[in-house]
Amino acid sequence: MQLAKLATFLSIGKLLQPFLVNFQMDAHRVPFLHSELVQVSALDPCRMADAAEHKTNEARFRGVIAILTEAGRFHEGDADLAMIQYVDFLGNVAVKCRAEFASFDTNIGRVDSLFYSHMTALSSPYT
Repeated sequence: MQLAKLATFLSIGKLLQPFLVNFQMDAHRVPFLHSELVQVSALDPCRMADAAEHKTNEARFRGVIAILTEAGRFHEGDADLAMIQYVDFLGNVAVKCRAEFASFDTNIGRVDSLFYSHMTALSSPYT
């Protein structure tokens, strides 16, 4: 079950990558879709570390799932499980490793590597 959680959470990251690449490539041709950009901020480690922002992040992550579902890149039946896993990750990892998440610099580090390192750690509930 834990490996399924890890696989689902990581698959969202893999699904987001083409979306973000296309979004970046199209950004110079079309105005930014501010609402989509705001939704993706739910995966910003600095925002994830802020416990006061958890409800906002949950709502934004629901928006990410909706965008991916609408684009046919995420199965609607997996949405509830993905939300549960996201909320679990916020509570079990992002808050406990608050210092690392709050100081994470996206200009230097890769967000997917940060998530992967925490989900595959020996002490992680996701392994």
